[in-house]
Amino acid sequence: MKELRESLELLRTGGDTRHPTQGLGELERLAEQIRGSGVDVRVIETGSPRSLPTTVDCTAYRIVREALTNTLRHADADTATVTVTYQPAAIELDIVDDGAAAS
Repeated sequence: MKELRESLELLRTGGDTRHPTQGLGELERLAEQIRGSGVDVRVIETGSPRSLPTTVDCTAYRIVREALTNTLRHADADTATVTVTYQPAAIELDIVDDGAAAS
């Protein structure tokens, strides 16, 4: 709930630079943390990486973090791949693991 409130506050205010936020620049650190938990994570960036608005950057990071957390908790996966595709007017996130699907 705390993270949801923080996300909503970021969206309402357009980002608060007084509080550091985690963004896509932190993906390798996140991947390393997940690797330490036993899932081999690969991060791929395609397109032309660029600076993003704080709300977009923070939200994209949180989406990836949640997906990888779910991989750890529920998928019994050995590997996961995070692909960030920078398009001219958008970014696309693709998070895939080799775990079993839930029944």
